[in-house]
Amino acid sequence: MKTVKKKHPTIQFNEISETELENFLSSCSGDKLAPGFDTAENLIVTIGKDQVGLVSLVSREGELLITQLYVRPEFRGFGIGTQILECLSKFSGVNFLRVLATPSTVAYYEDRGFEPEAGQIVLTKVLT
Repeated sequence: MKTVKKKHPTIQFNEISETELENFLSSCSGDKLAPGFDTAENLIVTIGKDQVGLVSLVSREGELLITQLYVRPEFRGFGIGTQILECLSKFSGVNFLRVLATPSTVAYYEDRGFEPEAGQIVLTKVLT
């Protein structure tokens, strides 16, 4: 039997307030998440009417630093995280996409073209 991954056509990013963020995280049953969102912009990721995840990022001139990329458990395995990264890489004026990874997610990002920076768990993808 062949496993087929579903592809979702349209990802949208919507700004999220601290209250909405808390409500979203509390709705993610069973997931332990300890985000640090003090300097980052928080965006809800939606596909159609479904809130499938969130991304927290810091933008600097010519680069985006992803401090958190989160997909709800029930939406994992469908390529949504990869699609989010692809969407972010197409933002106007972005030359570098960096991600703050955990040891368990480094391989995931490396498989998507990111390269580790010396001595850190920060991976960078140069966009052309």
